[in-house]
Amino acid sequence: MLSELRADLKRAARYQSTHQAADPSALEILKAAVEKIEVWAIIEYRLRQAGDRSPLRAALKPVTWVTRHLVELATGICLPTSAKIGPGFAINHHGPIIVHGGFRAGENFTISHQTTVGALHDGVPTAGDCVFIGPGARVIGALQLGDRAMIGANAVVTKDVPADHVAVGVPAQSRPDTQPVWLSGASRPA
Repeated sequence: MLSELRADLKRAARYQSTHQAADPSALEILKAAVEKIEVWAIIEYRLRQAGDRSPLRAALKPVTWVTRHLVELATGICLPTSAKIGPGFAINHHGPIIVHGGFRAGENFTISHQTTVGALHDGVPTAGDCVFIGPGARVIGALQLGDRAMIGANAVVTKDVPADHVAVGVPAQSRPDTQPVWLSGASRPA
């Protein structure tokens, strides 16, 4: 749990930094944790997950219930304890974000504001590594977002998006991402 939180905080610090340091300093990490309200939601989510795995789980349950709802009220970000998101999790901007409790994502998952990742009658989405979901997107139903998939702003995704594809539109259509930004010398989306 601490290694996941450490990876999340390092990623947040790199995203905030103008020089994109490979290994941000403790001061840069602290600055991101204090200044970025969306990082508060990630910290609380990781600590709540640790409490859920703790032998003191029953005693911590009322505390984690209160902290979850306070953070949700302050940030508009709903991250259920049961959602499983790998290390390097990033939220681009605070604002209404709803994630279903059954959601699973790999490493370096990024989600933007005004986004919903939810269930339909057939199940809940899953995401591979380095997946990016843009602002206002809706990802719903039993579908798979492959590694390095990118979901465009305001897309409504109801079908699988293969690895290294971009999905845009309503309903979303996917196409190969022939030249990902992070391969052309620019920094990887945070």
